[in-house]
Amino acid sequence: MSILSKKDQEALISEALDPTKVTLTCGTHTYAYGGKTPPNFKCKRCLFTMFMGLIANTPPDKRKEQMEMLEFTINELIEAKKSGKMQDFFKHPEVYVGGKQIGVPKVN
Repeated sequence: MSILSKKDQEALISEALDPTKVTLTCGTHTYAYGGKTPPNFKCKRCLFTMFMGLIANTPPDKRKEQMEMLEFTINELIEAKKSGKMQDFFKHPEVYVGGKQIGVPKVN
């Protein structure tokens, strides 16, 4: 016995096969925009899927503002990295307690 009724199954199938809709996914990590699986932030495909989904779901009159915000944020991150104000983006932070390093930083 299925969780979904026959009518619900048919609706899902017709939606999935609708040629006017696009499903954004990362095939490597099975991340789909809007799904329950979180993206892998080290994966370019996951990040592309996430940002394209964000822009696609932004109302057309707000897209320019959204793109400007993303561009500003990325430029701020780049500048912070260049000036040394930010640790490596994907590395585990170095944690010190009483002058002694605790934990082992991940190596990418």
